[in-house]
Amino acid sequence: MAMRRLNAVVIAFFLALGLVVQGALPARACSCMMPDPYRGLAEADGGFVGTLVEVDRPSEITNSGQLVDFHFQVETVVKGDIGDEVVVKSAASGASCGFELPVGERAGFLLTLENGEWLGNLCWTMDPDLLLSAAEGPPHPVQGSPPHLVLITQMGDAGLVAIDRDGNVVGYGAGPSPLMVSACPDDETFIGLTQESTIEVWAYRDLGVIEENPLDPEIAPWFTHLVCTEAGGSGYLALTTLSGVDRTSLVRHADGETEVILDSVEWLVDTAAGPVGLTSDGSILAVDPGTGATTDLAGPIGEIHGQLASVAPSPDGTHLAFGLVDWNVSPVAGRAVVVDLINGTTVETPIACDVYPVWLDDETISIWDSCNSDVPTIYDAQLNVIGEGDLPDRGYWSWSITDEEGAVFQPGNLGVTVLEPGADATVPFGPEMGYVAAAVLVPETARADWVGSGFVPAPVPDVVEPVPEPLPTPEPIPVPVEDTPSSYDAPMWLIVVGVVVVGGAIWLLVSEPSQDDLIGSERPA
Repeated sequence: MAMRRLNAVVIAFFLALGLVVQGALPARACSCMMPDPYRGLAEADGGFVGTLVEVDRPSEITNSGQLVDFHFQVETVVKGDIGDEVVVKSAASGASCGFELPVGERAGFLLTLENGEWLGNLCWTMDPDLLLSAAEGPPHPVQGSPPHLVLITQMGDAGLVAIDRDGNVVGYGAGPSPLMVSACPDDETFIGLTQESTIEVWAYRDLGVIEENPLDPEIAPWFTHLVCTEAGGSGYLALTTLSGVDRTSLVRHADGETEVILDSVEWLVDTAAGPVGLTSDGSILAVDPGTGATTDLAGPIGEIHGQLASVAPSPDGTHLAFGLVDWNVSPVAGRAVVVDLINGTTVETPIACDVYPVWLDDETISIWDSCNSDVPTIYDAQLNVIGEGDLPDRGYWSWSITDEEGAVFQPGNLGVTVLEPGADATVPFGPEMGYVAAAVLVPETARADWVGSGFVPAPVPDVVEPVPEPLPTPEPIPVPVEDTPSSYDAPMWLIVVGVVVVGGAIWLLVSEPSQDDLIGSERPA
């Protein structure tokens, strides 16, 4: 009987220990996305640009969600009743979305007001210049100038921004911004995939939506690549990943129907030879948009499944540059491949990392191997080294566009940059607006048809009515405290629960009479 009691006590002890240890597991990282600063200003109770001067951090922090006072010297107030100095409460650790910046750093902050105290978090911290620009509101469109690029970005309730060749905003399209876009062959329209799994068709002439077509949830629930193949967006090719399938499939939409035409296609891109698909085994295929039939354009370049980092067509569409990385070897091996789509030839060169090619013109390509060099290497279309380029302001490019003049547009830190023909370095192009996910070069004929957009972004309000709900304070997540190694890592409530479980089990076992005691009590005196 004593052994049974001991076993029960041991089980109860380890149960309580398990609760305590579970409470001491490392915290999960904060997961959030910085809001569009224009929309964020509309939702926040306050905002400012300032510099962190002091943090009142207790000597013992019991969990990462514990609120801590951050003291700021205020440079500019963009919203709310905030003085020259302000105390903002935020979680003690970035694991619970608390501020993560050293004393002396300047940043922009959006805040909520709760019980007379300002609250902030990591997710509402942003580049100060971006916040200052947003506080002025979206730029008023310049009249009488045609668009050169349509940028896919969010500026308040606008999701498309048209800018002219001088970088001036000339029009807006209603948001939210699409996830990907493709120009249609009629030079009048372009299409994009929205966050609601709908293909929308826009007109260049005013950035108005002229048609909406929801995706087929059974055949194409989601797209990863998109190529418009018919006027007005009535036909397109796309890649989709079906549920439970590791590799994407090529689908064709025409006459209101969507069908799968080829499996194991890794990439889809529009070129001078028409839509081109890259299969997992490295085949390079021309896709007939009218029938969906495929033909070989060049010899295969070897297994590429899981290796493609980027695909860039040359400005004239006659060459494709691929960046590939094989993660299954040690050290990882990268390579850059250029395919001549007209002659059906391929060339390649080894690259250690950051294989993101950018075409400077029809015959010149820039590739930055940042593991081996501080600057990009310039190659010709046969991947012969011909020089060095400038250090880009981004380590990689998600897109780039070379226009008819040879100017190369690509993402910048706060909008778009341009490398003008003959220039040695990129320079900012257009207003600061945050990350630009994609862009479309407006055809020359469409520029002549530009009438100006009818959509105007809503101004940033000075007062929000009704007052928005405060930012949710993250649930406390216990983390080991490096500054106080003697402190106990588990929250107090878990320790109390453990003690109660252990104590209760012992009390029940001690107070419960044994079978021997019961038998003895029934014997006559």
